[in-house]
Amino acid sequence: MAIALIGLFAFGLYMADLPLAPEKLRFYSWHKWAGVIMFLLVIICLAWRITHRPPALPEHMGRGKQFVAHAGHGLPVAGHAAEFSAVQADKSTLIFGFKQMNVGMEGRFKKFTTQLKFDPAKVASAKVVLDVDLASIDTGSSEVDDEVAGKLWFSTKVFPTAHFASGSVKALEGNRYEVAGQLTIKGRTQLVTAPTIVTIQGNSATFDGAFVLKRADFAIGEGPWADFGTVANEIQIKFHVLATSGK
Repeated sequence: MAIALIGLFAFGLYMADLPLAPEKLRFYSWHKWAGVIMFLLVIICLAWRITHRPPALPEHMGRGKQFVAHAGHGLPVAGHAAEFSAVQADKSTLIFGFKQMNVGMEGRFKKFTTQLKFDPAKVASAKVVLDVDLASIDTGSSEVDDEVAGKLWFSTKVFPTAHFASGSVKALEGNRYEVAGQLTIKGRTQLVTAPTIVTIQGNSATFDGAFVLKRADFAIGEGPWADFGTVANEIQIKFHVLATSGK
């Protein structure tokens, strides 16, 4: 067991100095699963030890009181005449999720601007425009951030922003809506549809939604990165936007 742990540590040091490439991601995946196996073996050893030498249980155990969480009621306000257009950028988020070597990963964009016009009494006239600073990507690794800003991925020097403009907003049941529009990345445009939940409380409204795009449709990840076995083709985009009516 000790030799295996030392081997994993040495392999990790070797991987750290490799340039970012699909091969490095495969090594990371092998290293991770080897670590998981080692962890499971440790758990099995501990379980065996515990079952053969059970520790004495305390005669009495204290019990903490449980409090019932208050139930929120983000009810849609029918007939509410306010128009929500003042977006609170510091309280809004844009997150993406994907699979790398079949393992779920997540990141975010730190800089984006949202132009919003939404009146629940005039849904047909609702509009949203979103511009994302692609160089503001945060994957949790500066090495990866630099790589995806390059030509094979976002090519941010040539295409610094991603742009979304809604074409229609439809009211569904309750506080659910469907936002459809054109998304442009790297000079390529595709129609996307985002189911969205709108929660209105007083003069504030939150817009929470998600949609899935295929990176190949926008030439995101070319050359050696085009293999979907390394990074999946499907990328989930999740947004949370807070806006006020200014009243």
